[in-house]
Amino acid sequence: MDAAAGADLHSLIELWLETKEIERLVEKLREARDEELEGISHYATEPVAKELAKTHPDVAAKVCRALGMRILFGSSTASPSTTAAVLSLPSSETSISDSSTAGTPC
Repeated sequence: MDAAAGADLHSLIELWLETKEIERLVEKLREARDEELEGISHYATEPVAKELAKTHPDVAAKVCRALGMRILFGSSTASPSTTAAVLSLPSSETSISDSSTAGTPC
């Protein structure tokens, strides 16, 4: 696992999540710059945010924030329909109590 520490963040997230190296993952995510997290695909960030939501809510929130910024400001993998849907939601539809988002960290 120490040899993998020099790999890119996307690869580390997937590897350490799969191997349950949660504390290493949390440490790396805490050190990561926002811009670095924003550059990572939702395929990696969504599962890690879900995994960390209960045990490390601060890190899960950091990952969710990066995912939101990626959606809002665009990326090569964010779908235009997802971005448009997020930008066009009235505030009443983004309520925390919305049952359609219950159980999701982001």
